[in-house]
Amino acid sequence: VTQLEKENSQLHDALEDMSQSLNATSHASVTSKNEGRLKEEIVEVKSRYEVTASRLQDAFVQNNQLVEELKKRDDEEKRLVEELNVLRKRLDASNADGQQQDAESSPTTSTPPPQIRPNRNRRTFT
Repeated sequence: VTQLEKENSQLHDALEDMSQSLNATSHASVTSKNEGRLKEEIVEVKSRYEVTASRLQDAFVQNNQLVEELKKRDDEEKRLVEELNVLRKRLDASNADGQQQDAESSPTTSTPPPQIRPNRNRRTFT
C-alpha cells in the first residue's frame, strides 16, 4: 500500500509537471510535433495514474477486509479459550468431587482420576 501511495504521488507530480510544461511551451514557439508528443505522454501518465489509484483503492479495500477477518478470528479464539477454561474448571471440580467421594467411601484405596484420551473425533474416559 505504501509503495502504491508513493507511486501514485510520483505519477501525480509528473502529470502536473507535464501539464505545466505543456502550458509553458504552448506560449513559446514549439512545433506541433513536440506538442503531440507531450500530449501523448500526458495521456500515458494519466492512464498510469488512474491504474495506480485503482490498485491503491483495491489494496485499501482488501486490507480492511483482512483486518476485519483477523478481528473476527481473534474474537473467536478468545471465546474458545474462555470456553476451554470453563470446561477445565468443571473437569477439575468434577475430579475433585470424585476424589472426595472415593476418599469418603474407601479411605485405604485411591483410584486415579479419569483421563481423557482422544479417539479421533470422540473422547473416551478410562
